[in-house]
Amino acid sequence: MKARARNTSPVIVSANTTHYSRQTFDFLTGLRLVQKRGELMSQAKSGGMGAVIGLDAATIAAQTIQDSGLDRLDIANYNTPTQIVVSGPIDDIKRAGPFFEKGGAQMYIPLQVSAAFHSRYMADAAKAFADFLAPMSFSAARIPVISNVTAEPYPPITPPTPSNRSS
Repeated sequence: MKARARNTSPVIVSANTTHYSRQTFDFLTGLRLVQKRGELMSQAKSGGMGAVIGLDAATIAAQTIQDSGLDRLDIANYNTPTQIVVSGPIDDIKRAGPFFEKGGAQMYIPLQVSAAFHSRYMADAAKAFADFLAPMSFSAARIPVISNVTAEPYPPITPPTPSNRSS
């Protein structure tokens, strides 16, 4: 925002930077999007999340989740190669700690959240947000965006418009 106040623009941005700073939509549209996302996220009330420290995602998915009957948990976030967040039904989140620790985790911390964010359990909210976005048009990013996962620029894309949007 400081760059805009000085009439300059960033040369490159990370994927965590808002689409507003990528210049894909205007400020008012950004406010509408944030309001709707907040509304939908506040409606999510079931489930929970937990941080697994000291295991990689492959070990968590293959050995711990599958072998321990915790297959209702999803890997929700990759904070670091050995700090992974899981998400799912609250009962599974509560009982998962001993399984992760037995599998080699240094620590398991249930997180104080209100729902199973970043998981399949957010499908209804994701659908509602997609429906909200459907009639909107966005501009192609005017600033290169770097992926948080690969550290490579995302390829340029043509944003969906009513004429090229698939049904």
